[in-house]
Amino acid sequence: MIMKNTLTKLGVMLVILIGLFGGYLWGRATTENEEPTVYDYPPLPPLTQLDIPSQTINGITADIESYYADGLRLIFIVRLTGENNAYYWENLFLTDSLNQLINAGYGFGVLGDDQSLYTIDMVFETPLQVEQFQGVLSFSVAPMMPEFSVSDSSNFEFNIDLPIKSFEILDLNQTVEANGVTMLLEKMIISPAFTKIYLCYNKPTNADWGIGGIRGDGTELSTGSQSGIMNSYLLLFDSELGDMGKSAEPDWIPPIQDGRCVKIGFPIGDETPQSIQLKVFNLERSMPEAIPEDELAIAREKLLEQGIDMDWQIIAYPEGGGSSGPVYNKLPEGMSEEEAYQKFIEALGYIHHGPWEFTITP
Repeated sequence: MIMKNTLTKLGVMLVILIGLFGGYLWGRATTENEEPTVYDYPPLPPLTQLDIPSQTINGITADIESYYADGLRLIFIVRLTGENNAYYWENLFLTDSLNQLINAGYGFGVLGDDQSLYTIDMVFETPLQVEQFQGVLSFSVAPMMPEFSVSDSSNFEFNIDLPIKSFEILDLNQTVEANGVTMLLEKMIISPAFTKIYLCYNKPTNADWGIGGIRGDGTELSTGSQSGIMNSYLLLFDSELGDMGKSAEPDWIPPIQDGRCVKIGFPIGDETPQSIQLKVFNLERSMPEAIPEDELAIAREKLLEQGIDMDWQIIAYPEGGGSSGPVYNKLPEGMSEEEAYQKFIEALGYIHHGPWEFTITP
């Protein structure tokens, strides 16, 4: 699956999109004493048939068969037919009736077993506050060719006019303390198919501490009708970084002076939310390219006691640049490299456990 983001340059803003499709992406969560839990991606929201004429360019026919649209999320199901069985996507954009680019994170991939059917899944950075959206969906596709072959792209533009389901903004300002970290749930924006949550917290140390969600226990949201794990992350504020330049939300003001504020997203929502639960299991520190030797020595000692023999390798290239990553020398029988890596970052002290649990009753 290909993931992109149409956000304009935002200084040091960080966007992490952690998978937007279910039949072809799985999220994992592992607890300390349990087998890995596999989280099935929530199903797509109900789709509506879309009656738009298909387009054929360079022998490739694109047909938008159905859609879903609310103020936070827009989904298109597109069928591509032609001589080839697989296509490369690029230049996916959504513009409004004034030809202004809509700021959104998006992903696309094959839907199920039908290789001609694709899902375009878009999440708006700023909610659409309209009842009807008129604009243009444009994208380019090219046949997948053998290595080193070049194929011409076919550029499609579809005029769209869609009703938009509404969303709700909840100003919450709930605070929970766990393991020396105070976390503020400032607000939530929820639509029938997506939820955005604004969190602020003091960091355990002066380092890059983000919300845990990829390895270990995934940050979970339950709306009553659905449940799922975090799939997007945007850094809004960090007192240690100072002035971060133009924000993705210029009207938003950090509710804290010291610490970090982030906006996280979940591919679930509710039309009429009654009770919502958010559980943040841990904070995770980003891995530096060069880990200090004293930290590595302590981590190695802890891991060897568990039968895990691994190291951290840095490779410098003669032409410049380099790479770094784990080296697995010997692992206990039945332990995967993924599990060993989780043990490694915990031994380094790069996991700060909570949990921080919130219950919201709109």
